[in-house]
Amino acid sequence: MTPPLHAVIFNCTLKREPRESNTEVLCEKAEIELRKLGVETDIVRVVSYNVLAGTSSNESKGDDWPMLFSRIRHADIFILASLVWVGHLGSVAQRVIERLDSLFHEEELADLETGQFLTYNKVAGALVTGNEDGAHSSVAQILWAMQEFGFTVPPNANSYWVGPA
Repeated sequence: MTPPLHAVIFNCTLKREPRESNTEVLCEKAEIELRKLGVETDIVRVVSYNVLAGTSSNESKGDDWPMLFSRIRHADIFILASLVWVGHLGSVAQRVIERLDSLFHEEELADLETGQFLTYNKVAGALVTGNEDGAHSSVAQILWAMQEFGFTVPPNANSYWVGPA
C-alpha cells in the first residue's frame, strides 16, 4: 500500500495569529477538499516565523526558513497562498519565492546524478485572496515561479477569492 500524499499550504497572510484572515479561510477550504481525497494536509502561517530576507536556504542564526523549507522538501504538494495588496502579490509570498531562489545556486539542493532540484516530482498550486485587479496577476507570479523552481504545475492549479471570507 502506498503512503498517502502530503500537502503543505503556506498561508502568506499579513495578519498575525490569532487574527482571522481571508487567506486562512481559503486555505482551510482547500484543506477540506484535499482531505476528502485522502491527502494529509498542513497549513503554515508564515508570519508566525522569522523568515529573513535573502536568497539562500539559511541566512543566519535565528532564521526560521530552514525549518519551513524542510516542510516543502517533505511534501508532495506545495500550495502558496497570498493576498493581493494594492494590486500586487503580498510581501510575505514574495519573500517565500525569494527564499526558494536558493534552489538555483546551492548544489546540495539538487540531485547529484540528475542535477534536478529537490522540487522535481512535486506539484505546486496557488491560492489568492483580495481584489479583482490583482488576483490573476498574483496567481501568474506564483505559478510562474513554482514552475521555474521545478515544481509541476497542473492545469487549474489555482483558486482565488475576491471579497471578505
